[in-house]
Amino acid sequence: MKQLITFIFALCASFLLTSEAFSQITQVTGSPQTGSANGTSFTITRPSGLAVGDVMIANIVQSDNDGANGGDLSDATSTGWTFIAGNQTGIVGSGGDEYWGTLLYKIATAGDVSAANFSFSLDAEADGGSGGLLPSVA
Repeated sequence: MKQLITFIFALCASFLLTSEAFSQITQVTGSPQTGSANGTSFTITRPSGLAVGDVMIANIVQSDNDGANGGDLSDATSTGWTFIAGNQTGIVGSGGDEYWGTLLYKIATAGDVSAANFSFSLDAEADGGSGGLLPSVA
């Protein structure tokens, strides 16, 4: 009996005394939004259901068909957004069509919740881009 009580105590302590926290990310009610444009900037409409504290993740892809061998695009940006990752996603054919993907995130503030949309700047060499915005609750 003493061994059983010790085992139960050790099991409970392992759950309560750990230094790591776990959470599941859930998509915010309301649909994710997308946007596209020709040129070097575009906007994505604010997703419905966005609330203060939600984590917004933006996935942006740029294209450049200037015939070069690639390597002249860089990451998309937006004020207040934090860079996660960015990389060239391919060069297609002998014309050198180049594609560049960027991931950004931002924790929604009251100003974001009241905004109509979010603006993103593409590289000056970009011929166009498209992207999506997914708000989540951690």
